[in-house]
Amino acid sequence: MNAAIMKMRLVLMLCLSCIAIGAVAQETGQTKDKHMVINYYPNGRIKEKGYQGYYENKDISTGIYTGIWQRYDVNGKLIESVHYHNDIPSRAYIEKKKYYPNGKINSIERFNNYELYESTIDSIGTWKYYNSNGKLIKKIIH
Repeated sequence: MNAAIMKMRLVLMLCLSCIAIGAVAQETGQTKDKHMVINYYPNGRIKEKGYQGYYENKDISTGIYTGIWQRYDVNGKLIESVHYHNDIPSRAYIEKKKYYPNGKINSIERFNNYELYESTIDSIGTWKYYNSNGKLIKKIIH
């Protein structure tokens, strides 16, 4: 097969992929125009970092946090990570992980995405709590 035909097939496949991705974006909603946000403490250390984007579908159109945000103490230790699951609006939720100073997970908690819908906070799923050695010590089902 000559190079021109192969190139045309590649272009056609890329176009069809873009159309398919666009159809999924229309159906589920997508975060658009994502950009990294980094906030600093006065000492120059990172306070928090993550992505903010413009989420749009037929029901919602707003600027929101997206993906994983990480928050640090003034000395640069990770104290919390927050994962914003916004892919499917009817099932959007937030998962928060808090950490001990030794880096082990302290707790994992899930909430409805009250920020996306500007609603009251509702606890969802199974919350897990760990001791400072990483051993699961408690579960609460919401």
